[in-house]
Formats: sequence, structure tokens, C-alpha cells
Amino acid sequence: MGYEIDFIGVGQESQSGDAILVRFGNMQGLRNEQTIVLIDGGFKDDGQRIVDHIQLHYETDSVDLVISTHPDQDHINGLEAVINALDVKELWMHLPWDHNQGLADKFHDGRITDNSISEKLKETLNKAHELYTLATSKGITVKEPFTGLLDAKGNVKILGPSLEYYEDLIPEFDGMPETKSLSAIVEDAFYKALTSIKKFFASWGDDQIQDDSSTSAKNNSSAITQIIVDDRRLIFTGDAP
Repeated sequence: MGYEIDFIGVGQESQSGDAILVRFGNMQGLRNEQTIVLIDGGFKDDGQRIVDHIQLHYETDSVDLVISTHPDQDHINGLEAVINALDVKELWMHLPWDHNQGLADKFHDGRITDNSISEKLKETLNKAHELYTLATSKGITVKEPFTGLLDAKGNVKILGPSLEYYEDLIPEFDGMPETKSLSAIVEDAFYKALTSIKKFFASWGDDQIQDDSSTSAKNNSSAITQIIVDDRRLIFTGDAP
């Protein structure tokens, strides 16, 4: 087996974001002897560049697996073009609006319900919800990337986050109501020490980012992906610290 990793340049000015293509298998063989994995899609305008790269350099219109590490616009916005233009077999992405059971109890406002939190997440993370809706309409298999998830061949594995950790982070996502108390995750001294890490806010209508020199719950929720090829362990962390 062999492998190659292509880092697609994201945005004209951004030093953040990801669009990473990994191809492995028999590199001189047929398409069905290779696996193509796309990890994140950069900004909206990066989507077509990813499509062009796959068609030109990989000479195919199919992608075995697309992984959306987390729903920040410099990682997810370009994936719509990929799913529209190519034959994507499987999509791994988190569905935070499905993790709403008992969530209302974590917020100050007693009028908030679990269902209203689910709808709020769909609204504030609308690009993620639109991507999920698009994928399911095309019959693409969608799985949530929690610890231990493996692809069919056993080469691609999710190392984190765990389901429990992810659900602890949801109340701290941008746009959520005020919680009753800051989560232990944010209070933890480890995260206080990470003030130099950029925080990327979702601005779903525009590809814009802001930096307030701190990490965010969405960054911490990034799917951490491991790919093992030729006894080499490749790790992709999204924006996880």
C-alpha cells in the first residue's frame, strides 16, 4: 500500500480552516483498490477547488468518506459543493440537535425546552444542518464521529471526542442561552492555559472569522481522526487543542 496527503489551501487570507485529502491503497492500481478520504472542506469558495483536485489528480468522481470535524464555517462551508458534485459514499459529522435530551435543565431560563434547544442548534448551526439534510436526500450514509468509530476496512478510526464529552460541550456552543453555571470543562485550568489558541465563530452567511484569543467549545468538539497505512499512524485533529 501507499498513501498521499494533499492539503488544499483554504481562503485567500485565512491561516485557519482545513481541507485535507488523503488517498491510500494501491496507488498504481484501479480506483477500487484505493480509498479517498476528505477531512473538512474549508470555506464555501474552496469546495469547487476540492472537486477539481479530485477529478484532475485522482481521476475520479467518487469519494469514499467525508469527515466534517466540527461546524465552524472555515471547515464545513465547502462540503456542500463536494456533496453536490461528487459521489460521496459516507459522511461522518456530528448532529448536535439530536443530543437535546435533558439539555434544557442546564440553562437559566425555565421556559427553555429540550425541543427548543434542538431547534436553536439547527438555527445557529444551519450550515451543518443543511449539509446533513443534503446528504440524506442523496442517500449518503451519515454517521456521528465519536470515539471508536471505524470505516469498513478498519483503516480510519475516530479517537475522539467521546459521546459524553461532546454532550458536555453543547451547552457552551456559540449562540446557546446562558447556562446555570460555567461547565467544568471551561473552568478547568487546562483550558484556561490555552488562551493563545484562536476561536472561530460561525458566520453562516459570510466566510468571516474573528479571533478573541481563546478556544471554543466547538473547536474542542472536533473529531480527531486516525488513519493507519503502511504501519504509519496519521492523526488529524481539526481545531481540537
